[in-house]
Amino acid sequence: MKAEEIELHDATMDGLSINYPKRRVELSISYYPEAENSKTRVPAKIVFKGVENVSEVANLIDLERNRSAGNIAYWHPATKGGTTYIYLVSGVLAITAKSVKVKVHA
Repeated sequence: MKAEEIELHDATMDGLSINYPKRRVELSISYYPEAENSKTRVPAKIVFKGVENVSEVANLIDLERNRSAGNIAYWHPATKGGTTYIYLVSGVLAITAKSVKVKVHA
């Protein structure tokens, strides 16, 4: 699935895994497949390969407090490599990578 096809407004961030030797980052999320019609979130992973840089500023207490409503505000995925920005309730993730793909586990 193409990253730009997924809306992450009101999604939840469930985990972040970084494999330094492989330069790979996996972000576990749960999101609404249809932003306006879905009633339940489905799990997915956003996989970054060829990672050059990862920056995270996050208030973990605010992320937990806002989990039920969704702790991801929105995102701007890089479509052909570059930096993807994921804006959180209190913070931001910026990941510069050669590729970004979304794997849905519905």
